[in-house]
Amino acid sequence: RKKNGTEYSPDTLHHLCCGIMRFLRWNGWPSIDFFADAEFMDFRAILDGEMKRLQAQGVGSKKKQAEPLTEQEEEILWEKGLLGDSTPQTLLDTVVFMNGLYFALRSGSEHRALRLAPPQIEVVEREGERPY
Repeated sequence: RKKNGTEYSPDTLHHLCCGIMRFLRWNGWPSIDFFADAEFMDFRAILDGEMKRLQAQGVGSKKKQAEPLTEQEEEILWEKGLLGDSTPQTLLDTVVFMNGLYFALRSGSEHRALRLAPPQIEVVEREGERPY
């Protein structure tokens, strides 16, 4: 625990162990490895359990969230040629950008999860209107 009583994050516990190993390596014990040596198997099990417990409690976890682009920022992408149809790569980047924009895809994994069969996107046809 920290001086203020809160618990360290799982990443911090791991980094503390790495720091101790670095100190030992620099001070004449280069062969000690908490994460690989059989002598430290119990230590690893306890550390792993503690890291999982803290993770389950949400200690140290931060929700990653991207900032949405403004209309002005999107316009700059078009003006600078980063979006458009001037090259195959630019066209591909534009399609990925538009898919994310219009289908509310937030991550690369959501883009990669799109499939044509079975279709995840359906065509809506209304009388007198263009299908989309």
